[in-house]
Amino acid sequence: MRFDAAERVADAVFDTACVGCRAGVIAPRGPDGVAADPWFSQTECLVRANDDTLVFVRARFLTLDGERGVKRSADIIPIDVSRPVTRHVSLGIDGLRARLVVEAELARVDSRGARSSRDLAKLSLRLENHEEWRAEFADCRSALLARSLISAHLLLVVEHGEFISLLAPPPDAAVAVAGCTNLHTWPVLAGDPTSRDSVFSSPIPLGDYPVSYAVAETAVAVTSAA
Repeated sequence: MRFDAAERVADAVFDTACVGCRAGVIAPRGPDGVAADPWFSQTECLVRANDDTLVFVRARFLTLDGERGVKRSADIIPIDVSRPVTRHVSLGIDGLRARLVVEAELARVDSRGARSSRDLAKLSLRLENHEEWRAEFADCRSALLARSLISAHLLLVVEHGEFISLLAPPPDAAVAVAGCTNLHTWPVLAGDPTSRDSVFSSPIPLGDYPVSYAVAETAVAVTSAA
């Protein structure tokens, strides 16, 4: 139930993802200039928090079983963002070495680098593929994809807090939002537009509160054709 709102949009990405396309592929780390796909994605977002705030995280992706994509997911222990956190979490996927690096800290809120004096926390989530690189990956994409996370994305839900829009931040969070670095992923608010409790860190660019499968399906088609 906790992730239902974000999953409704995320499922559209799953269901229309092309195994051979570039969207959301997190591949083994290759030599510089050889690997076309990233070996990680980095999500950074902001949360208005208090002493009771927890963020729940679910990583989702496809792995290959022959030519068939298999849906996988892994939940991690809830994150208390009211205090500094650093955590390395193995995702426990049979046959693949992948992990999520979690960091939380008070956000910087002005151009002088001052930290928040009250309730703004910065959450960083780095999804990594630690499979060893093989020479065959450079010439055989099917071999590469067999050791990759495909259509990889994160779902985040906050309790006793709210997420900040990275696309339309309120004035008091604008500098902190500018300090967020998102790589190979696009975190947007998801679910009920009257709520700010869910984020979909998408493998394709989307706007806040994508409301239908058609929105995500169109974005997947554009990304796949690029």
